[in-house]
Amino acid sequence: MGKTLKDTNEDLVTIPRARIIRFLKDNPDSTKERIENQTGMSRGALTPHLILLKKKGLIVFSKPKNMRGNPTLINITPKANPAEQILLDLFDKAYSFYELIKGKLK
Repeated sequence: MGKTLKDTNEDLVTIPRARIIRFLKDNPDSTKERIENQTGMSRGALTPHLILLKKKGLIVFSKPKNMRGNPTLINITPKANPAEQILLDLFDKAYSFYELIKGKLK
């Protein structure tokens, strides 16, 4: 049986995931709905990316008890180990490059 995305980092850094990481870096304590609204990603498109980023240890989910409705807040991992920090930096660089190219194509 071949490797799947769950087994490898080969396809981990994608533009949608880089967009999510950049958004969370600029907007900590975001809900899934806020990420959807601000990035333009649908719930169906967003959810698999969030699950994978969480599995890789790059984001964390929390449920604060003091908030009405008890929403799930999503953040970049606060205590990233060196390998996770390298990945977070790679996501940031990938998204910066994407924005640069996108701007040049207009």
